[in-house]
Amino acid sequence: MDSDAIPLIDIVALVERIDDPNMANDKDLLQVVQMLDGACKNVGFFYVKGHGICDLLMREVRDVAKQIFQLPYDEKMKIKMTPDSGYRGYQRLGQHITSGKRDMHEAINYLAPVIPGKYGDLGKVLEGSNVWPEYLSNSKLILENYSSLLKDLSRKIMRGIALALGGPVDAFEGIVSLFTCWFQPELISQLTVFSSHNKPAPAGLISPETNQQTGRVAGEPYCPMGLISYPVSTDVPEEKRTETGMGAHTDYDNRASGTS
Repeated sequence: MDSDAIPLIDIVALVERIDDPNMANDKDLLQVVQMLDGACKNVGFFYVKGHGICDLLMREVRDVAKQIFQLPYDEKMKIKMTPDSGYRGYQRLGQHITSGKRDMHEAINYLAPVIPGKYGDLGKVLEGSNVWPEYLSNSKLILENYSSLLKDLSRKIMRGIALALGGPVDAFEGIVSLFTCWFQPELISQLTVFSSHNKPAPAGLISPETNQQTGRVAGEPYCPMGLISYPVSTDVPEEKRTETGMGAHTDYDNRASGTS
């Protein structure tokens, strides 16, 4: 594989058959798994096609994103990102800082809603619901539908990657939760694959608040979706400009939607 090019992988076989109990003998699916393996090892990124999300919905998402970013600044600030919303909402131009530099983009951040107390004290920082523009009544329906489809697509891709790593297909659907990974990273080294074997979690994964395994949230992954706009530099006051649209950083998700 050419490491200088980001590969485009047709994942139609994976999308259609990864949940089939008999998929182990599907040559087309296994070929997709091999391509995912090569892309992740040799490049680190890949594009996909044959994902099953219709073009009409993607156009609607782009249209909604443009409409949101074209709203007056005061309207966008009504849905600004705050601790009260669990850091969901509008992020103004230059608010995001990477490696000490302001990024020249504005964004809308959406996360799966988290009700108070759902994850105990560890989850308080992300408790809240998404906030929506008052004058774009269709945005909630379109973006929630899109996010739901992307969530399922991400699950299927991660199943393919699990197979590429030589693990069980549900290796990433076991006991590990968002809050274990964020706030107790030292526990990750203790983990093996429990989901396929119904083994108990390590003692450190017992929540003191609920006396339950903190990771029993398979099917409820951390699901961020970002709408991002990179304004033309002449629209940005000179004193606020940098050359960075978004700085290099280590990411932790596998999907994004953007608009220019």
